[in-house]
Amino acid sequence: MAGLVAFVEAAALRAPTHLTVPACDRGTRRPIPAAEPLLLASGDCIIFEGAVGFLVEPLMRRAAHRVFVDAGAAVRHARFRADYIAGGMAPADVEALLAAREQDEVNLLRTMSAAATAVVRTHR
Repeated sequence: MAGLVAFVEAAALRAPTHLTVPACDRGTRRPIPAAEPLLLASGDCIIFEGAVGFLVEPLMRRAAHRVFVDAGAAVRHARFRADYIAGGMAPADVEALLAAREQDEVNLLRTMSAAATAVVRTHR
């Protein structure tokens, strides 16, 4: 998370700046070396995808728009399962982890939805 905060702080500069975008391995959930630095200029649009963006206060403070995409529980659970199984976790362990995290995740989703400037629902 520290890498993302440093990136957001640096991106707030007005002069063109070369910045390295933090990245993580989806399977292991660990930081990985980023690709070559990007040149960002004033007025460039940066899109942060994922729940972590709503947890980084400097990003939330500077974001002109905060869009929360609500895909629904079925899609969210399917993505969760696929990510962890692709990372090598046994299906039974994935189910146990999903059950253990569900209440915390639902509360986080409510908080993120309330902090958004727009909510897009992709389900009924």
